[in-house]
Amino acid sequence: RLSKNIKAFGFSRLCRFVFEQTSNRPQNVIDSGTRAVIMNIALEQLTEKLKLLKTKNTKSLTEIMLQTLSDCKKNSISTDTLYEVSKNVENETLKTKLYETALILDTFDAILSQSYVDPLDDLTRLYNILLENNIFDGYTVFVDSFSGFSAQQLKALRLIMSQSDSVFVSLTLDPESDGREEVFATSQSTYKTLKNIAKSDSIDIKTPVKLAENKKFSNRELSLLEKSVFRNNIKPDSKNPENIILYQASDRYEECEFVARQIKHMIIDEKYLYNDISVICHDTEPYNGIINTVFEKYEIPYFMDAHSDIEVKPVVRLVNSIFRIILDNFERDDVISLLKTGLTTNSPQKISLFENYTYIWNINNSAFKSEFTQNPKGFSSTFSDKDKKNLETVEKVRKSIVEPLLDFGESIKNKNGREITELLYKLLTELKVQDALNNMYDELENGVEKGLGAEQIRVWNFLMEAFDKTVAVIGDTPVSPKRYYELLSVQISSIELMQIPQTIDSVTITTAQRVRISKQK
Repeated sequence: RLSKNIKAFGFSRLCRFVFEQTSNRPQNVIDSGTRAVIMNIALEQLTEKLKLLKTKNTKSLTEIMLQTLSDCKKNSISTDTLYEVSKNVENETLKTKLYETALILDTFDAILSQSYVDPLDDLTRLYNILLENNIFDGYTVFVDSFSGFSAQQLKALRLIMSQSDSVFVSLTLDPESDGREEVFATSQSTYKTLKNIAKSDSIDIKTPVKLAENKKFSNRELSLLEKSVFRNNIKPDSKNPENIILYQASDRYEECEFVARQIKHMIIDEKYLYNDISVICHDTEPYNGIINTVFEKYEIPYFMDAHSDIEVKPVVRLVNSIFRIILDNFERDDVISLLKTGLTTNSPQKISLFENYTYIWNINNSAFKSEFTQNPKGFSSTFSDKDKKNLETVEKVRKSIVEPLLDFGESIKNKNGREITELLYKLLTELKVQDALNNMYDELENGVEKGLGAEQIRVWNFLMEAFDKTVAVIGDTPVSPKRYYELLSVQISSIELMQIPQTIDSVTITTAQRVRISKQK
């Protein structure tokens, strides 16, 4: 029964808890994609006013300013502070950069405040609510798994410390050191900061409890390694390790082969389950394509805890190709790229014939808008029945793509964001993209690529959400096709596509920064 009184929060859930307790739950909360679109619009509005922070590549500048926005929020740096500092700086470049940064962030906030609430401001709202409400009176608070706190988090934590009955904070420090080791510098700094806050607010500080016994590891060797790895004075261990292996591989392929063999040995000879095992590395990116191939070779089920690039997924490539074709007047590479997404009604054989024809006769730009009449073999003295049949095929492929795109290109001129989105969805329906996706799903799920089929459906759903969010921001505002595509691209590129485990019993491949060891042995 006592466990019902225990509440476990991260800072995000803590904010939601306080908002609900005080009936301050925010409405119209934006996500990262909508935030990016609003930032891009803010930059567009300031085009004439910016001198230093001005570029033709608004997408890259949007990413930089979004990171700047996040850093300022986390460190409680207001635009007033930026304006004030810019006045006192002698360096003209820095002065301009500070001023324009403040101007961009102010414009972003002005657009945002018209309809939305930004989760980046949740901790600031939490702080303001706690100033007026003694929410944590009677609570005992435990803070764990943090090495440091942002300025925004510290402000909220300071009020929690003053309101609650008692606060316990656990930090990873070396109980045998004097606190000067660089390994624990962040935790040591946090410890001093929290002590200074407590002293400043007249909060009683108890004697720290040093937990010297390590109960995390199930064998002596790992515990000894953790205890000694960064020390200058190391005492050699006389016993040969049985649970730690150092292996020098010539390349990543050999490294992955060794890991796969070890896993199969543990499964077959030592009776482990696959979900008892984690593969942890500094960065999974260099191993993409290598570890997948090796694990599939050894028939090891695995889940790679990593982001997938949504831009390379077929349905997103299709949408990108559609707009590039319209905006760049049917560049051949864009037309071929659209066909090769696999989401049209044309078979790979027909697409191959079409591609060959475009290269043989150097078809590009406006040439796609005219009927194909030449011999698919090129200059030839004969025009056989087979050649005529192939010509008929490539002409059908041309019509199936070019005619709908020409109609779409004309229809989206002088339209608003909502109308362009509706016409884009109508085009995808006309091209029978959903039917192609369903066929792709069946082929992938019934083949060796299980999970990839479901991923294509997820990406489609993400795309539909991106349409809705783009309309929510620009709505009935008139917008050019080029500008619409820029905003939609910003929205799509902000989508984080994570893989989903396909089986319960699988090896987890992850990084040291993201790993969460629970049941793994």
